[in-house]
Amino acid sequence: MLIPYQPPGELREGGPQHENDHTSIKDIRVVPPHSELVSTAETYLPGNIRKAPHHLPSESMERLLDIQFRLLREELIAPIRTSIGAVLDDLAKPPDEKTALSELIKNNGGWYKCEQDRDSIRFSLYTGAKFGLMTCDRRGISVELDFDAPPGDARHKAQAKRTAYWESVGKKRLTQGWLVALIWKADGSPLRVYLGVISSSFNELLESAKEQKNRVKVRVSFFDAEVELRILRQLQKSQMGRKEIMLLIESPTMFESIRPFLETLKAQEPTSIPFSNYLPLFDSGDLSQTRVVPPAYAHSQFYFNLRNLFDRPRHLHLRPHDESSVARARIILKQESRLDDSQAEAMVDALTSEVSLIQGPPGTGKLILKRQSYTGIEILRVLISNNIRPILLIAFTNHALDNIIVKLLEKNITKKIVRLGSRSADETVAKLSLDKILMNINQARNDRAQGRAYGNMKRAEEAMKYFMDEIVGEKSRPVQLDIHLSSQYPNHHDELHNPPFWIQELFDQSHDHDFEHPNKQNQPKSLVDFWRQGGDLAFITYTGSGNSSAAAAGRGGRRGKNRGAGRPDGSANAAPIVDRAAWTNARETFFEEMCGSRAIPPAPTTSRNIDQLRRDSQMWNMSKAERDRFNARLNQEMLEGAQQEQLEEYERLKERHREASAEWNEIQDKTKLEVLANAVIIGCTTNGAAKLTELLRSVAPRVLLVEEAGQVLEAHILTTLVPSIQHMILIGDPLQLRPRIENHQLSADNPDIGEVYQLDRSLMERLSSSGLRMSRLDVQRRMRPEISELIRCTLYPSLIDDDTVKARPSVRGMAKDVFFLDHRHAERGAGEESVSRTNIFEVNMIKDLVLHLLRQGAYTETGDIVVLCAYLGQLIEIRKALAGEVMTVVDERDATQLVDHRDDDDGAGSLEATVQQVEISSRVQLRTVDNFQGEEGRVVILSLVRNSGGNPATSRGIGFLKSKNRTNVALSRAKDGMYILGNACDLARSEMWRGVIAELKRQEAIGPAIPTACYRHPENITPINAPGQIALHAPTGGVTRMTRIIDGRTAGHNAFVCVLAVTHAINSAPFLVENVNSWSKGNALAVIGSVCNAGKWISPQTPFAKNPLQEPYRHARNNAFVRALAVTLAISSAPHLVENVNSSSKRNVVAVITSVCNGIHAGGVFAASISAEEIVQKSMIVLISSVKSVVANFVVITPANVPVLSRACHAWNLATGRATIMLARSYVARAPLVCGEPCEIQTCPTCAPDDVKSQVVDFLTQSSLSDVDIGGCGLDSKLITLECGHVFTVETLDAICNLASYYKKAGKRWLQLATPPQGLQKHPLYLSEQNVANKCRSALRHVNDYVSAFNDGDPAVKSVKRELRHLPYDAFTVPDGFAASSTASVDFEIIPKGEPVPVVSARFGSQIKDRHQLPEALAVAWNNAVSGILQAYDQACAVASTNSAHVRAWEAAVATLHHRYTVEPPLLEELSSPFTFDEAVLERAKKDCGASSTPKADQRFRVEACWTTIHIRFLLIHAAQRISDHLRRKGLNVSKVYTRWEDFISYMLSSIRRDAAFTLEIAEKSRSYRQVVKTAILAMEAKFQSFSHQVGRERNSLLLKEFEHEAREGYEAARAEAASQANRYRLFVVQGYKNDTWLVKNFMEPARRIIDQWVMLIPQLRNGVVYAEVAGQDVLKTFMSRFLGSSEFEDLLQVMVYNALRECL
Repeated sequence: MLIPYQPPGELREGGPQHENDHTSIKDIRVVPPHSELVSTAETYLPGNIRKAPHHLPSESMERLLDIQFRLLREELIAPIRTSIGAVLDDLAKPPDEKTALSELIKNNGGWYKCEQDRDSIRFSLYTGAKFGLMTCDRRGISVELDFDAPPGDARHKAQAKRTAYWESVGKKRLTQGWLVALIWKADGSPLRVYLGVISSSFNELLESAKEQKNRVKVRVSFFDAEVELRILRQLQKSQMGRKEIMLLIESPTMFESIRPFLETLKAQEPTSIPFSNYLPLFDSGDLSQTRVVPPAYAHSQFYFNLRNLFDRPRHLHLRPHDESSVARARIILKQESRLDDSQAEAMVDALTSEVSLIQGPPGTGKLILKRQSYTGIEILRVLISNNIRPILLIAFTNHALDNIIVKLLEKNITKKIVRLGSRSADETVAKLSLDKILMNINQARNDRAQGRAYGNMKRAEEAMKYFMDEIVGEKSRPVQLDIHLSSQYPNHHDELHNPPFWIQELFDQSHDHDFEHPNKQNQPKSLVDFWRQGGDLAFITYTGSGNSSAAAAGRGGRRGKNRGAGRPDGSANAAPIVDRAAWTNARETFFEEMCGSRAIPPAPTTSRNIDQLRRDSQMWNMSKAERDRFNARLNQEMLEGAQQEQLEEYERLKERHREASAEWNEIQDKTKLEVLANAVIIGCTTNGAAKLTELLRSVAPRVLLVEEAGQVLEAHILTTLVPSIQHMILIGDPLQLRPRIENHQLSADNPDIGEVYQLDRSLMERLSSSGLRMSRLDVQRRMRPEISELIRCTLYPSLIDDDTVKARPSVRGMAKDVFFLDHRHAERGAGEESVSRTNIFEVNMIKDLVLHLLRQGAYTETGDIVVLCAYLGQLIEIRKALAGEVMTVVDERDATQLVDHRDDDDGAGSLEATVQQVEISSRVQLRTVDNFQGEEGRVVILSLVRNSGGNPATSRGIGFLKSKNRTNVALSRAKDGMYILGNACDLARSEMWRGVIAELKRQEAIGPAIPTACYRHPENITPINAPGQIALHAPTGGVTRMTRIIDGRTAGHNAFVCVLAVTHAINSAPFLVENVNSWSKGNALAVIGSVCNAGKWISPQTPFAKNPLQEPYRHARNNAFVRALAVTLAISSAPHLVENVNSSSKRNVVAVITSVCNGIHAGGVFAASISAEEIVQKSMIVLISSVKSVVANFVVITPANVPVLSRACHAWNLATGRATIMLARSYVARAPLVCGEPCEIQTCPTCAPDDVKSQVVDFLTQSSLSDVDIGGCGLDSKLITLECGHVFTVETLDAICNLASYYKKAGKRWLQLATPPQGLQKHPLYLSEQNVANKCRSALRHVNDYVSAFNDGDPAVKSVKRELRHLPYDAFTVPDGFAASSTASVDFEIIPKGEPVPVVSARFGSQIKDRHQLPEALAVAWNNAVSGILQAYDQACAVASTNSAHVRAWEAAVATLHHRYTVEPPLLEELSSPFTFDEAVLERAKKDCGASSTPKADQRFRVEACWTTIHIRFLLIHAAQRISDHLRRKGLNVSKVYTRWEDFISYMLSSIRRDAAFTLEIAEKSRSYRQVVKTAILAMEAKFQSFSHQVGRERNSLLLKEFEHEAREGYEAARAEAASQANRYRLFVVQGYKNDTWLVKNFMEPARRIIDQWVMLIPQLRNGVVYAEVAGQDVLKTFMSRFLGSSEFEDLLQVMVYNALRECL
């Protein structure tokens, strides 16, 4: 395509196109002015290719900078310029013509969408903009804009809906730093366009949405001072009421993400940029013959020592200038180092080349470090070990940067790392941020220069605020009005200041102390005010309602005379005169004294126009309406006359504020430079580097290493090339995704002009495509060979598969691990480059595939199943389809893009989380291809979307799929399996796709149907070519034989087998009943119904072949038990089915259980088999404990089934070892009540009615209630009244329950537990668990007793004070060897990586003198005072480190049995519905080892112990702060010892935060969710107290205000954590225990208190008030009582007992 060339600026024929069109980029304003925004001329854009015409010399760095600046600026400006042009075109059309803009104005805003040529225009437009207050702070001047909320949920009447909307779009709408344009058109004024950036935070936007239903507010900082002054005038009431249009347009580009690069490119000196031999656009375009020399720091005698690349001691020297040394290093590294061959080559190339390119194809460089460049880490290791520093480390994303820094810390490569930017999600890395370090340094310092600069800045802000208030005031100041009158209307001025005598007297009286003006706030301060307000007119006008001002004025005449004359009693404070006669008399008296006449002058009522008023100077003769009219005219004239003067004053004050801010920033930069100068690695994103270019110049880094360089714009790297850089290493892959840009016209993928501009071509791609040497890593460790072959045959012919990938497991449930579903179902959507395309066939097929894979049971972790979409619209549809089935995880980058590309009616709902009654483990990742580079999944399903349908002749394009880069990423993400859905014929138009399809055909992995198979029966293959087929052929994810078993037709009417089949099916796939067709649903319910109908298919001859429980069923008498067992299995496996069947079936459940109870009571049903009785007991216990809600609702307690319930209670006794019947009562719905309770509960033999007295209560003697001797001492005289109302003697219940089988007896006394019958004995593992629990419980009780005796630390504090009382002042000086460091406080807050958990007590006792640099006297006094409590701390630490031997033994036993059972599978029919074979084997192994889950008693008590250590530390902190107060009172608050002591407190708080996080991990692993939420409360409290202490140390009230933003973040984090933990608890626990009350009391209420503390702190910081330190002891007592009460141990024990009982059964 030919593009006409016109040079820029003055070189252009006809001259510049607008005021910002210049030849030199140094003269171009980054922010376009109005003239550029409304210009319709073509913007000058230079070609980014060799030999392209340009006004600057070829092959020069100056030309390169010019090209990158202009193209990058176009990326920033083009979207907003196009949007403005579309709006201006609509405004220029006739008012009655329907346009996109007119419709939006009618609807109060929304998405502006239209088509121009081939381009689609889409942007957010907001209507009804109004200005609010203007503010000035250190970031500049901003104005509040109030405008209409967009349509949809943003205007919902419910506040929660509005909040949810903005939270869902908060990353992409009205975000801080985003570019906006204000289009302002007023009557009589030309249309103007002003650009600005959003300066308000997301929280401010959210608060405004909560306050108003239809409006929102943001703060905007405009770039043009003219608009700021215009806004100030707009705020004046004299300017209101004018008809005008104000529209706000939001750009899709974040201004602050591009501005720093443009500013740096403008300022860079071309000759100062290094590597000029490689970087310019050379006319030849060939760098293959260019010799790349070693880095400049590698002089001729320099060598690298490569010893750190070997696992064993080995020295290897690499001399970059010695070819033989280089060759030798290559050989030895390949043979002996831990690097593979390609990594060794890349290492040597990187160290010997000043510009090094390292290509990492998909899956390479990932050895050991998941998603992290192993090669890059090793290069850094070598450079640092050879003292090559500083190193500027740049990563594409914050997440990637954090990962690299974490690995550097973990591998102990260096600790001297500073991270630029504050968006780190990792707490460890966040402590290394430059902002955090600066904050700590500023707290420790008392810099006068800094305080002076801060004061100057604040004074400049106050001056600006005063100026704004002066202009924005409701009326102009009287002085200004008076000056204007004297210069423009001298006669009026003279008349005003020479009023009639009585008016002067009236005005003078208004200033007397006892003058009662009706409105004190508007009391006239000058004669001008008095005239404007019409005070004289009010005095002579009777209103009938009383007028206190008039009355007060009428109290007397001349000053000092007759002060009470106006009132009947002469009092100055009497009520106002309202009677007309009295009012008239008072006025007449006043005028008689003033003028000698009692005549009251009439009030003027004329209404003249402005011209008449300007000619008549008699101002006091004007009526009130005339005065208002003339005053408004004066104000307008004054504003117009003062406009230039005010503009100059505004600019002067703005410059003053800018200079003061610059002074403050300069001081801050000096401190930053001190920190950066000591760093070995400076880590940042490209944006962070651009913002601190000047600082980086001063630091002078020697090495630049860029990770994922293939995704970084060339301009971004050029801006980081400060003159000191001598070595540049770019690591990435130019064949994967390019840098992302918003302007498709500038993209290399644009088929029209993309090859000319190529803005999204990275520097790495340009250099490598020009022939510059690029190393390549060749060993991939991700994809199975069938997958890697797809990119090997097309892009990477030398790619090698590591041995580990050759053993990748096959995908369960599928016959092929890689398959392309070739279909002819057409896409939907418009626009060749539209991102909203969808393919509904693929959506439905993917839904079926995802559910099928989840049913296999092997893909339950996040990342196991990944659905990749080529288009954003497809991602939305798939998410909708999977909603309610599984939890879908959408990446933040995709979520923010959804905001821009969803339909209006989607609302924010497309972004809200869809979690509906699913296991948290069943999470599926949904991503677009563009946002998945560098990541991977076990099984990837790729939706290509593009499809021309059944008629290929339609010749539709394939859009984004043409890109080799995107295709490469899409095909290389899977590890185990990949399934592609698309149209092979359409894709064959692409050269790369032709190669891929050919390879798939060679593998026989392409076809019209996806082959599925059961992994247990791989020979049964079912092809799937349409949605819904998988549910028919494999509804549970396995073989279709199960359907036939459910039907019962092939089961031989074996009821027991049938029920087991139903149980297995339902337990494996609980969604069966909901999702399969009505035929299958009916069969499932029919089987359950048959069982409930008391054994329709059961007969005495029912066979039970191959059933391990065969023996008890041989007798016809056991028929009732068979039915009961069947019901038990059915209900316990799928209790919701009982709710779904009809009422008659529910009644049958009751009937079956009752028949079993009656059978037991009749005695003899199980006479032939004692084991059957035990099994019945087990069955009933399982039924009652597992589905007690069913028992409570359906089982009617009768005398017949009471023994069974009693037997169940005694089974609980057996399981707990110590529990009574009352303990079982909390688990059994109908439990017996023990004798001795009040008479209203206990049946009394004396008071009972006759029919009750006749009831048999002793089955042994057949005695009735009336026969019982209530005064007797025997068991036959003790009665128990059950809750149902039936009464029995203890002797009867003991006999029925066979208590003698479970307890030993001596005479009539029960002594101890007996060995229980076989089948109900406690497992040794349970005994070990109980021993661990008892031991830990005892230890912690002893510790808690000592903690209570610590008495809030009072004795310790008194002891320290006593020892310090008589010490001289110099005893508190820090020794000479402990010179203070500016960063000392920072080091104290970082807990070393290897520090034990909990932190050892020596850190708070014996080591504080050396570790915290404290005077010996203070350290010894403290150590003596707290030695006792620290001993208790050590005991708690011992419990916290408990790791029981029985747990390790159990794990080893399970592993051994699991391996044995895998080789020789045992009979698994007796297990409760295993989901997969492996899980069945594992369950059997665990059961045979005595427990179905890992023993967790030690873990739970470790959590308790950690709580205790944290409680002790809070006590120590409280005591330490009281000692701090003592030091302050001794006058030591300005000394180093005081600072060191405060550092010690900070260290203790940091240790609490670290240990609380570790404790939270233990609780989560043990799945003890009550402990999880309690520990979360501790972590939240520790975070607040740490911040509170940090704030409390700040002595400068001005600097305190700087903490407000961090406090707001802490408040938001606390709210989010509270909501998250509460939701998790409800998801996992409440649905099982229905105990939300516990959550409210133990979590929600403490969390609310913590959040309230944050809320109270914020306004105090805003006002500069020092907040109190860590919570006092009363607060701590209340807080910690939630954690250390004895009830917690009881709860834990009951849970363990419950689990142990279930394991026995």
